[in-house]
Amino acid sequence: MTTHETIRKLAGGPEAEEAGARVLSEGGLVVAPTETVYGVFASDRGALAGLAGSETAKAAAWHLPDAGAAARGLGGLSAWQRRLIGRVLPGPVTVVAGDTAVRVPEHE
Repeated sequence: MTTHETIRKLAGGPEAEEAGARVLSEGGLVVAPTETVYGVFASDRGALAGLAGSETAKAAAWHLPDAGAAARGLGGLSAWQRRLIGRVLPGPVTVVAGDTAVRVPEHE
């Protein structure tokens, strides 16, 4: 049986950030805005599988804190690919390599 915890809507700021970080560290899901969409955030893709099915979880974009983490997450990139990622991220861009999609939202 899956246990769900409902968290009230929080305005941005330290309280919301701390609550979101706690939920993610415990393996839960957090809904938060980016500059283009609201996203469902998880600490790993496996947590999304129960929400939307394994195929949807595979198609989900991995949201990372900065362009360097995005380049490392994609792995095996050429120098020009790393430079491109450094120029377009953070921002409203999804970078796809193979079956991995990464984003670095610029939304506060």
